Amino acid sequence: MFRSCINSTRISSISSIITSIDCAVTIANSDDETPQTIGKHIASKFTEFTEESSLFTRKQTYVFRRDASEEDAAPLSRYLMNDDVTQIFMELLGNNDKEQVLQSDSLLEKFYGDAEVAKNILAYEHFTGSASN
Repeated sequence: MFRSCINSTRISSISSIITSIDCAVTIANSDDETPQTIGKHIASKFTEFTEESSLFTRKQTYVFRRDASEEDAAPLSRYLMNDDVTQIFMELLGNNDKEQVLQSDSLLEKFYGDAEVAKNILAYEHFTGSASN
């Protein structure tokens, strides 16, 4: 994300970096984490980074403004291309048994919107888990 900062050029704002981010996917690790708590945490980390890094000429303050979540969460494929959904899916579930994962239609629908579409896409992916694990 901060690849453009690697050359140690001092910049006055992180805004150009942040505005180049098209989408951010966050995953709650517990029921205590909400879009609000995650958003506030990310904003505080951006602020902290600009304060501590020598790449910035001054501290930038970031604030989480609102939760844009929908009442009923849409499948991830509504927001991302299937290749990106697959990358996230494999990062989270690629170490499981492929046959078991592909039998969970409700899980596949949460990522791809349609279980059969997901099965067709994931048929070519390599899962590292096995039924004997």
